[in-house]
Amino acid sequence: AVLQVYSTARTNAKLASALGPIAEEEAAGTHAAGTLLFTSFGVPPDADVGGLIAVVFYALEGMAQDEGFNGEPTPGYYEQAFRQLERLVMDLIPEEE
Repeated sequence: AVLQVYSTARTNAKLASALGPIAEEEAAGTHAAGTLLFTSFGVPPDADVGGLIAVVFYALEGMAQDEGFNGEPTPGYYEQAFRQLERLVMDLIPEEE
């Protein structure tokens, strides 16, 4: 439903204006939560993880949207996608000494 509202806002200026502050607050919260999560896994707090957080978030959002439009994917499809996302994230986490 959220994706539908955001899609509608693309062509509805009044809705887009109302959603702007909400979207900015959501993005800030997602970035803060992602940074906290990565920090808890040992990523240095000053590491620039904003781009990675965005990639992971948009990938998951796109997968949810895809499932909504296309129904059940080929078996193993999401598992492969999750493994690729995991590899991206794990490359940031330092090895334990």
